[in-house]
Amino acid sequence: MLSKNANLFSIEQQRAQIVARMMVRCLSAIRPEDFGTRSVGTAMERVMVLFAVRQCQGDRMSCTQAYLIKQLKMPRASVQRSLDELIARKMVQRVERHYVPTPEAERERRAPTATSTIVATIIAAGQALMQLHGVTASKGRTNVG
Repeated sequence: MLSKNANLFSIEQQRAQIVARMMVRCLSAIRPEDFGTRSVGTAMERVMVLFAVRQCQGDRMSCTQAYLIKQLKMPRASVQRSLDELIARKMVQRVERHYVPTPEAERERRAPTATSTIVATIIAAGQALMQLHGVTASKGRTNVG
């Protein structure tokens, strides 16, 4: 929902505000202790690696350490530490040279409340952006020229 003062800001400023709100809510839904750390920064590295492994699986791609380093633009040591911790926490497993989510992690989904919060936040941000740009949800078309 747009704020009462929405007309005081440019479209770009409003869009930045919506995206910033979405990012803060999504990131704050992730609990560092679920990833074996008290550091938000370390947890974010592990989350990025975990999400990239899941993305590979969803895209039916081979997920190697080299791919993760290139895709995430992270140092090799950071990717390796993240993979080691995710393996220790049974969220990811190594099969030969490839990484996949563990069956346990897929069944449990570790933090369903965080996932629900993130999904709801992204949907709300998408709706706010559509409203901002005059897009009709049912038609996916812009109402303004």
